[in-house]
Amino acid sequence: MGIDIEKIKARLDKLNSDGGDTRRWKPTLDKTSLIRLVPPTSDEPLEDLHFHYLDNRGYLCPKRNFNEDCPVCDFASKLWREGKDKDDDSIKNAAKQLFVRQRFFANVIDREEENPSVKIWAFSRGVYETILKMFLDEDYGDITDLKNGHDLKVEYTKPGGKRYPETTVTPRPQKTPFLPGKSSKEIKELLSASPVLMDLYERVSSNDMKRVLDEYLSDDESAESGSEEISTASSESEIEKAFSELKSDA
Repeated sequence: MGIDIEKIKARLDKLNSDGGDTRRWKPTLDKTSLIRLVPPTSDEPLEDLHFHYLDNRGYLCPKRNFNEDCPVCDFASKLWREGKDKDDDSIKNAAKQLFVRQRFFANVIDREEENPSVKIWAFSRGVYETILKMFLDEDYGDITDLKNGHDLKVEYTKPGGKRYPETTVTPRPQKTPFLPGKSSKEIKELLSASPVLMDLYERVSSNDMKRVLDEYLSDDESAESGSEEISTASSESEIEKAFSELKSDA
């Protein structure tokens, strides 16, 4: 019995969309949000996953996430080497679009919610580095501390002339408890109900990724030409469109 690729795509569309998914948190454009990072369950304060973007969909990379073979990684590397050998920037750019992309995540609560629940916030490497530096800053330290942590101000704006919105994250200087007025039991219950990152994304096997890649390549009329099937002839390719949200947080 074969794998139903359309069913996989439908699930990914549902899981990768923000609309209606109460497990996700995203800042509002042109508004300053106030959030608090939830204490991690491991020694790593933030999580990360690696994705390939094909046909406006993000797929978990089998190699970088699960140490399995990844046909997209192999194909992109082969394409990159071909571009270098031919000194062809269009081939190299096509390979770059298929390279794995890293995305970062943290569990947060939104201070504006009357009865907050823990949600997952996805952000770029730039935001990730900013938050890590807060942990290393002696003025802040463990910003997730339940009694003496720090809230974060998140500004999501689109400056004039910029193509994508930008995210700016700054810690509030005063220390505050995680949930004032809540008992230890209530806080423990809230934390225990935190969403699990891997529940948000469909794990795709190496074989399934091969089928997805083959289908993606077969959609282009020039697929028979080898590497030219995904050359970037237009100003913005489908992969670039799929990756626009990630760029917007950079």
